[in-house]
Amino acid sequence: MMDEDATERADQHHQTRTTQLKVRGLPADIVLRKLGAERLALVQQVDKYYTKSTPESAVVRIRDEGGTNYVTERITSAEGVASIRLTKVIDDQASLKSYVKAQNMKLTAVVFKERVVYRLGEIAVMLDSIRDLGEFTELHSSNPKDTPFLMRLVETLGLDPGNLETRTYWQLAELSESSRLKTYLKGIYHWVQGLACGIVGGVMTTLGVIIGVTFGVGSTVAVASSILAIALSDSFADAAALFTAELMSPFASRSKAFLRGGTYFVGKAVISSSFIIPFLVIPQAHMFWALAAAAGWGVIITVLLSVPISIVESSRLRSTLARQIGVLALISVLTFLGSRLVIVLVGD
Repeated sequence: MMDEDATERADQHHQTRTTQLKVRGLPADIVLRKLGAERLALVQQVDKYYTKSTPESAVVRIRDEGGTNYVTERITSAEGVASIRLTKVIDDQASLKSYVKAQNMKLTAVVFKERVVYRLGEIAVMLDSIRDLGEFTELHSSNPKDTPFLMRLVETLGLDPGNLETRTYWQLAELSESSRLKTYLKGIYHWVQGLACGIVGGVMTTLGVIIGVTFGVGSTVAVASSILAIALSDSFADAAALFTAELMSPFASRSKAFLRGGTYFVGKAVISSSFIIPFLVIPQAHMFWALAAAAGWGVIITVLLSVPISIVESSRLRSTLARQIGVLALISVLTFLGSRLVIVLVGD
């Protein structure tokens, strides 16, 4: 878990800073230790950037950190002068949703950040790992005359001054967004993550068991019973395990852990249950047609799910699809060989 006092000290420094440098790359831990840097906190942040139509150009950032949402507004006047202020702190999702709706804002970018905060004398050193954007080091100082010192510190940390980044994470994220769909999916990632994992797990586990039971037992009743066991018992067990794992995370949030576990259960239970249909409507004499239908259904789901996965991961659809189908094929082959081995060892 995070050190709350350390986080508070980092936040105080963050609020008073007047000078900042950002450079691509991270310094080695040994360099920070030799310089005597004190590690203050490890935080996970999700920054959602919105725009709203006002006489002055306004960008609103809502930062989710540990379940608390900090609303910061950046206003740029017609003369190009920017001002930043913390306008609101929201602790619950219902109030946050109402606020976003009332402000009539448009989501433009989502930034996932893991930040390690160090203090080096009067300088705050932020090591940021940003999904899709890379790794950055930010140096913050409350002294407006510290820019030359910060430039020398960049070199002392073993970083390249030529990699200085003047754009904000919001600007970089806007450049990296490939579509509105990607922004939307990243905006609801708490729901998508658990649901997608449940669907993937449901397809792969259920299809593997179906193949094993079909070739090993050859009974429609046995296959249907196995599918229901996966849909109910296995889905609930996996969801409970995911919930427990989330709670053990250093960024634990009970509500998010429950959301991910719950959506995982729904995704896996629903998808697993759907595989029972071919075995209920096709007679046992034509059981292998039921198996073929189930396999086809599994491939269709995998193909359809690969599209949003590739968008969120910023990867090529071809590589995502190859990975998903490859794992599905490997599971199918292993369960088939396993059923054959059981028959050889145990007999019919």
